[in-house]
Amino acid sequence: GSGAGLPGVIIAALTGARTTLVEPRHLRAEFLRAMVTELGLDAVVIEAKAERVTGTFDNITARAVAETAKLFAMTEHLAHRGTRYVFPKGRRAQKELDAAQQSWQGRFTLVPSRTSAEAMILIAEDVRRRGKR
Repeated sequence: GSGAGLPGVIIAALTGARTTLVEPRHLRAEFLRAMVTELGLDAVVIEAKAERVTGTFDNITARAVAETAKLFAMTEHLAHRGTRYVFPKGRRAQKELDAAQQSWQGRFTLVPSRTSAEAMILIAEDVRRRGKR
């Protein structure tokens, strides 16, 4: 869910790139639509769970939605071979990544967050289930 728009609205505002915000809760989706309109963003709000969204995306980001392995499973159908995942994570980032790597493979990088000394941001590329090519 996009919740209050972090990081999706910020990314749309900073990059000007077409952005899709996914939020299953009606009031939050309405809030996001109002923000998109007010800020004049090139963004669309889809009121649904990620599992019900169709299409493929170059970048997928999620903050405080689920653990890493579950996020990959929830969004696998939205990714193509070149999709980049950007997941702001807290102090459990390394543990979540270790657990995810039991079922998922790819190129994974943990980058220190600028907002918290304990937090990390997971950058993942070429992500696929183990055993798939």
